[in-house]
Amino acid sequence: MLMGKNLCASYANQSQCVIFLANELFQPLIGRTIISVGQSVEIFDTFDRIGLTSIMRRMNNGFTLIELLITLVIATILVTIAVPNFSGLMQNNRLVAQTNSLITDLNYARSEAIKRGASISVTAEDREWTNGWTITLQGAADTDFLRRSSAVQKGLSIASDTGDTIEFSASGNIAGIDVAPLELTICDSRGNGYGRIISIEATGRLAITKATDCA
Repeated sequence: MLMGKNLCASYANQSQCVIFLANELFQPLIGRTIISVGQSVEIFDTFDRIGLTSIMRRMNNGFTLIELLITLVIATILVTIAVPNFSGLMQNNRLVAQTNSLITDLNYARSEAIKRGASISVTAEDREWTNGWTITLQGAADTDFLRRSSAVQKGLSIASDTGDTIEFSASGNIAGIDVAPLELTICDSRGNGYGRIISIEATGRLAITKATDCA
């Protein structure tokens, strides 16, 4: 190591010294010089003329405090803008997923009623649609269900002013309906303008509209 320091003392910069030492180390192994010191001087002079050495020095200096502060300010602004939009996107996805889940189960119940030629009921758990629902064949025990859905996702609610049971007859129509259509309203914490209403016609057909009466 001391010999290396003494050798480097005769060179204009450390880069030329490194090339010299590399040649000394690897020449016995590969049988030839990797690059001559004279060539290294020309290379580094060329780098210096085109400005690469000054750029490399600036890159090695890192960030100044002002540059770091500016970066932090820009990052804070981007996060402030992105987080609310991302939160709204997640709420929309949950609302759509829950609406689709309920529609899928209602269509399944209607399809099974037609296929089996028997009435099938979709009943809210504990008389609350938000707690989930169960699809059962008419006359079957409560534990003998065709399909059961768990409670809705946190922050969502499902309400109905037409009762806690929807029954599809063997023809696919809504059985025992007095007022058409039946409506199930799905809302989240954002209130009106974001909820969805699932309307069920007397024929059993489903439609979706925007809710205007979310609390």
